[in-house]
Amino acid sequence: MQLQGVAGCVPRGYIKRVDHCVAVENIAVDGSYSAGEARLTLAQLQLQKIKLLSGGGRQLVQGDSITVTEFASDRTQLRFLRAETGEFELFDRREGAPEYHRHSVIGRLAGLQVEQFGYDRGARQVEIAGIDALRPRLILTRDREGEFPVLQEVAALTGAERAEKPLTRAADAVTSELSFRYHIRDFNIRHGTFTWVDRQGQYRARLPIRGIYLTVHNLSNLPHHPPSVILFNGRPGGFGEIQLAGTIDYLDTQKWNADLTGYIVDTNLIPATPYMAKLLGYKILQGQLDARLDIQIRENKVKAYADMELEKIKVRRVREDDQLPVESTFIPLNIALYLLKDGQGDVHFGMPVSGDLYDPKFSFSFIFSDLLQRAILEALFSYFTPIGFYTLAKFAWGAFAPSVSIRLFSSRAAPNSAPRP
Repeated sequence: MQLQGVAGCVPRGYIKRVDHCVAVENIAVDGSYSAGEARLTLAQLQLQKIKLLSGGGRQLVQGDSITVTEFASDRTQLRFLRAETGEFELFDRREGAPEYHRHSVIGRLAGLQVEQFGYDRGARQVEIAGIDALRPRLILTRDREGEFPVLQEVAALTGAERAEKPLTRAADAVTSELSFRYHIRDFNIRHGTFTWVDRQGQYRARLPIRGIYLTVHNLSNLPHHPPSVILFNGRPGGFGEIQLAGTIDYLDTQKWNADLTGYIVDTNLIPATPYMAKLLGYKILQGQLDARLDIQIRENKVKAYADMELEKIKVRRVREDDQLPVESTFIPLNIALYLLKDGQGDVHFGMPVSGDLYDPKFSFSFIFSDLLQRAILEALFSYFTPIGFYTLAKFAWGAFAPSVSIRLFSSRAAPNSAPRP
């Protein structure tokens, strides 16, 4: 059977959370339907030139084609052998939006293949043999008010109520926020591109990651399931390289284990300037980052270590004409980095990180403000040069004096205390 020029809308109220219009230029279907068994069997289903619009007429999804083979659905399950798409676009963006000349839509996909899909209606569980996404392009923006426009688009697509607060952790998106269980044996992204654009307040940040390759084996939110094995590779800014590999184990709702190791090579630090200015009060003039990473998580408790090298790093204090948000910092970053530089102008130090994944205080600002300053201070103490110690003591005394005074007073006041060696 073939149909051409199929279009229609589902008015609000007929189906829960559905208020959409769909248009398909051509439909070709080969199969049968049994009303008594409520069973639909299709040898092949082909859709061409698909559009999905919101009830207000805004385009949500547009695609070239979808082909599904060996499809079957009844009261207990839904399954198909293989599904393949042509190029798809997700969520039109308004003209004049940040990076519109590069990203007129939020997401674009050159092709998608799904192998051996099965859904058990009773258990509410999805089983997929493989997903392969080719050349996905995604832009994630944060607007002046700190909101993520993509969440509004997803709400319009799914019919969900707008959340009071956006999801801040990927863990929520793949576990507690879902009402079904899933297991994907192999998930692959090839030739991907991700662009982060930040316009919150005074921020003017942009960071593209190109050449993304992601392979995940045993991707699942099933408790007591074997850990997922992950391999990630990408090029931050299009020039450096980041690679991360290891295992991630989902134990239960909001509970994780992980063992990951990786490295960062020749990554330009200039895109991080707005954040470093806010957290540390300094603007990055030049520099690249090399790092080796080791991350261990046990029931959400993070214990990680980064061996950092800042190549040819130069910073200066933020000036008023930089128009960058600034928070106060007690560490003189320019002097500290100067004292730590080796003969080639590079800076080496180690940075331990520990905390809880779901602790609100364990955040980006905590890691790259408090912990980074602490790591640089400890590196300076380890050098223990006379000028380094003097300069460090001069600037850090104000921050540490209260706690040092309390400790000294306590040790002197303690009766019958043993003499210190």
